[in-house]
Amino acid sequence: MAAAQTVAVVEAGGRTVSLGSILGPTFARDRAMFGADEFHPSAAGYAAAAASLLPSIADAIGVWPPAADRGLRLRRDTVRPVAQAAARAAGRTGTEVQPTEVGGRESGPRGPWARLRRRRPVDIPTPEQADEAGRTVVPT
Repeated sequence: MAAAQTVAVVEAGGRTVSLGSILGPTFARDRAMFGADEFHPSAAGYAAAAASLLPSIADAIGVWPPAADRGLRLRRDTVRPVAQAAARAAGRTGTEVQPTEVGGRESGPRGPWARLRRRRPVDIPTPEQADEAGRTVVPT
């Protein structure tokens, strides 16, 4: 299902980031990541998800310089047909998939092109860190 969702999103011009295996172990070992209903995330759980998505979102809207300009390296950066990219991303933690062009063309003989990126994992805040950040007042 994750691969099919990725294909649909990328073909519509969006990006995806595989989160399950990034967040799963954290949620499994720390029940504080869940809200009172023990189904939905707590504030700390949402903070962990946001921390995982932030690099991709910031890149998509152009508010952060490229990773290379910040001294960071992408772990992987490859181009494949979208169906192959989606299948690969579904089994690899933290893989981002986005539409791209090859030789000025959005599609090849096997369908639309997609760029796979594997960024270095982000540090997921502990519930205590998330609570502390929520209490921090920034002077204006």
